[in-house]
Amino acid sequence: MRKSSKSKAVRSAIARSKAMRLSWERRKVEMNAPIESDLLSSRGLTHGSFDSNARISQALKQVMRSAAYHSLPNTVFIESLDMIASKISRILSGRGDFKDHWDDIAGYATLAANKCSEPE
Repeated sequence: MRKSSKSKAVRSAIARSKAMRLSWERRKVEMNAPIESDLLSSRGLTHGSFDSNARISQALKQVMRSAAYHSLPNTVFIESLDMIASKISRILSGRGDFKDHWDDIAGYATLAANKCSEPE
């Protein structure tokens, strides 16, 4: 009988441990969910859906790749074009009147312009 009661106590302890772990995991998810949900919701209002952004951005980048933009003399030019394509996709997917999108495009264009050589 002692062995049986010990096994029962062990099984009970294991069950409590699992329940505590599941409870903790559930709490972690609940604590992070509002932050992630709020962030994604607010971004969705200004940036549009991620699926739409991905589709438009990748289409723009494919056009740029087909134009041999990798032959540009500086990786800053390539990255600036990639980031500008991402910002354009946000304009087309989300709010086109969101000033940050346009400011970001101007910023990436300025970074590229700063790497340009002076006209001869």
